Amino acid sequence: MKNILFFFLLIPFISIGQDKEIVELRNEISVIKENLDSHHKQFKTGLIISIVAVPVTVIGIFTTPVLTGIGGIASLIGSIIIIDSDKWFGEKLMNGSKKKGIYQLEREQKSQIFAGDKVEVVTPFKTITGTFISHGKERFSIRTTQGKEKVFIYENIKSLSKVE
Repeated sequence: MKNILFFFLLIPFISIGQDKEIVELRNEISVIKENLDSHHKQFKTGLIISIVAVPVTVIGIFTTPVLTGIGGIASLIGSIIIIDSDKWFGEKLMNGSKKKGIYQLEREQKSQIFAGDKVEVVTPFKTITGTFISHGKERFSIRTTQGKEKVFIYENIKSLSKVE
């Protein structure tokens, strides 16, 4: 009987600290998704440059040596861009966003903010209310009650809170 009573008393204590960990995990997943998107864009750019450079090199072989050199250099640049795209998975960029405090506001909040939620943004100069539209690495945007879209940089605001 004591074990059952202890078990039922222990469950609420375990669940108290879960919200903070869930928010931190969501923030880390957001950083990983943004870094994956950046890697994909850079890799795709390098691949396109390399693919375009191959026909230029082949055409240059049959026409002028200058075109061959241009195609070879472009292919080399494309390969360097592809190799450099792996930097998005390094320790510096995976943890860099958290160190800048970009997601600090979400950690301080008790609840998550999603697109379509009513929010209140407090800046050093004024307080603005509106509908949350989207967010990025360094900024987020809302649609004000007047229908205008406003973009805010995380570093320039005092607080961001969800309005019920």
